Parts: sequence; structure tokens; C-alpha cells
Amino acid sequence: MEGYINTFDILVLAPHPDDDIIGCGGSIIQHLAAGQQVLIAYLTSGEANGSAAEREKEAVAATDILTQTAGAACVLGRWFCHMKDGAVQAQAVADMLRGLKLSSDQVVYAPHLYDGHGDHKAVAKAAVTARGYARFKVYMYEVWTPLQEVNHFVDITSLALRKVESIRRHQSQLQGRVLPGREFDVAAMALARFRGVAAGCKYAEAFWRLG
Repeated sequence: MEGYINTFDILVLAPHPDDDIIGCGGSIIQHLAAGQQVLIAYLTSGEANGSAAEREKEAVAATDILTQTAGAACVLGRWFCHMKDGAVQAQAVADMLRGLKLSSDQVVYAPHLYDGHGDHKAVAKAAVTARGYARFKVYMYEVWTPLQEVNHFVDITSLALRKVESIRRHQSQLQGRVLPGREFDVAAMALARFRGVAAGCKYAEAFWRLG
């Protein structure tokens, strides 16, 4: 399913297309498979590292892998918010979240507060601020700045291949245009393997949970 959905159980805040898959792609599949409705909000379209149209198309292709894995009956919405890449403002995101009137029954995924990317940090601050209005649960994920403290792991061993397949749908980011010589798909799975060791499984996603 494409576009905004009014009713959802899980909100994933992705500062850029691909942050959602790297940070919590396996967890999204698990939520979908459990019958929970997921809305992914792409705050920017990642236009600083490729055309917005191309990156939005890649985001759709990547999340199609998630829905195909979870099953035909799952509901996943994609919301492209079109904030400016590299200039995301925490207050603007917090206001957006407040407008959604989230409840304590809903769950929000966001980057963590100590992420080195300014957009990621702004989204993290917004999630914490908005939680003051409604005590929803927040799971703060890691992208390229690993969490220093973790209080929640999700075993994604059975979904690891699908996660990396989804990451690889972001072809523009795997062609050396962002960081030459860096293989994002390999790096993401290496982090998942490392987290798996701590979690007692083969592959895991790690979070700092609030609530």
C-alpha cells in the first residue's frame, strides 16, 4: 500500500529513505506479520544524495520487500513529508507528531539522540519532545552511529536475508556516490551480526526503548 494511512499501530520516522530499513527493517516485518498497521514517514526524500524522485522510488521498492515477506494481508503506508534534506528542524517534526494525536497504545521508531547526523538527531529530539504530549512507546534505532547503551534487542535471524535484499533496493546509495568504497548493505548486516552476538542469536536489531 502506498501513501498516508489514517489508522496505524506503528509509526517509523525515517529522516531519509533507507534509514528505516537499516535501523529497524526486520522489526517492521515482524510488526506487519503480526497484523499491526505500519506507517513510515520519510521526513526528507534524501535529495542531498540523489534525486528525490529516484530515492522515493527506491523507498517504495525497498518496503515492497517488507510487505512481500510479511504477507499479502499486511498494511503499510508510506508518507513522504518533503522536509529539506540536511535541514530538518526538531520543532517542525515535533509539531507534526503532535498533530497526529498519537496515543499510548502506539509505537514510534526514531533514530537515537546521539546519532552523528544532524537530521537524525533532530528527529530523535522531536520524538522525545512529542512523547511529553502522549506517552507512546519510542524505540530509538541505530544507523551509522552505534548506540552506546542498548536495552532492547529484536532477533531478526530469520529475516536477515530479506532485510539486506531490501537495503539493496536503494541502488543509488550502493554505487559509491555517497561514501566511495563503503558498502552500506555489508556494513548494516555486520552491525546486525554484532548485535546478534550480544542478544544470543545470529542477527539482531538493537534499540534504546523509552516507555
